[in-house]
Amino acid sequence: MMRIPFLSVCFMLSACDESPNDILDQLSGIDTNKVVVSAKPAIIGAEAMDFPTGGSAIVAGETALVCVSLRGEFPRTSTDESMAEYARLLDGAELTISITTEIGDSYKMSRSSYSWSKYGVVMKNDEIASCAHLRCDVPGLETGTVVNQITVSASKPVSIQGLYWESTNRWDKAN
Repeated sequence: MMRIPFLSVCFMLSACDESPNDILDQLSGIDTNKVVVSAKPAIIGAEAMDFPTGGSAIVAGETALVCVSLRGEFPRTSTDESMAEYARLLDGAELTISITTEIGDSYKMSRSSYSWSKYGVVMKNDEIASCAHLRCDVPGLETGTVVNQITVSASKPVSIQGLYWESTNRWDKAN
């Protein structure tokens, strides 16, 4: 019975900084490295933009992603409305995202796709983002690898609110 009061206190103490999902992951022993690399609006275009991580982006497991925040305050009333807003924000642009490790190895991420988060990462809540994924079980990109830089370009100008890195071991044991 002590678990319920403990969990309630954990949620209350962290309610301003972390989503309930993040708290439950921590309590379950799931390692996640989530870093807001930039919280500054920018226009991404054909010329690649480099975003240094300051060494805080670390591979925590077999799954990693880089998300470009497109907007916040978009309550998800329906998937169709949310997807239409995502398409409007990108306006047909395709993002190219890569990472560079501390030893200089570069890895191209997958083609980015739609993401929505109730609790947001760059934006406070109801965040629409475009996320590119990378399986970290490739040689040279083991758990503990430090990502020093994220590079982003777009086939045509895209307004972003910032971007973040996330890597987790949540799915490592499922494979």
